[in-house]
Amino acid sequence: QLFFFSNWLAMTSTEEIPSSKEDTNDDEVDMDNYREEIERLVRRHRNEKHAPEVLPFDQDVVETMSELLHFVDKSLKEDRASGEQGPTHPSWYFRSTETERLTYLLSDYLRIRLRKLFKYPQYYLDLERQSFLSSSERVALREYWDLKSAYLENRLLCGLPESWRKLDQVDDLRDMIRSPCLQSHIYARIHADLGQLQITPSTKLGSQGSTQDTRLTLDAGETYLIRYEVVRQFLVEPEHDGKVQLV
Repeated sequence: QLFFFSNWLAMTSTEEIPSSKEDTNDDEVDMDNYREEIERLVRRHRNEKHAPEVLPFDQDVVETMSELLHFVDKSLKEDRASGEQGPTHPSWYFRSTETERLTYLLSDYLRIRLRKLFKYPQYYLDLERQSFLSSSERVALREYWDLKSAYLENRLLCGLPESWRKLDQVDDLRDMIRSPCLQSHIYARIHADLGQLQITPSTKLGSQGSTQDTRLTLDAGETYLIRYEVVRQFLVEPEHDGKVQLV
């Protein structure tokens, strides 16, 4: 269906399709860019779904895919209204099905991110982690925590001693700020040479009693069950984009 969808896009003039990229007179090159955006959306969705933490927000792919899906949906409605094509026509059916699939991926990508943010609100209110969020996510997170903290204050905390009313107390024995577990295990598919990775005793399986760091080599084309923090840098740093995909 994606092949059929891409071929239909290739037959559509670039003047009709909105694009946030630089204008070009080469239709084929422009469509290749859209196919790349679709692949990026699929990759972003999979990584976000399986990562224990919120990954850096991809503003470009969200805006581009939103514009593209809006254009295709408008085209489908116009074709149906004019009687040129309808639900029984193969072209209309496949375009509609693929549009629904991509719309779901985009919506679910944003929904997964919000679920993580609302699960660990105080953790992501930290300024160091705000760069991973979009401007809308930062506003939503702040409003959510303001409402939740006000509710807890009015319904519970106001009846407790002053020393027990804090929601962000951190000391040697306890940390009230919930955070995602970066030590959790994930399946990672390697798409490029990562070089030798340094594994500390705290992240190496069966490393009790070991005080020396070890080196690990992950082969391209293989899938590994590994701790998330070992490959985290390849998911959050832009220069490593595409080298590792979570499955």
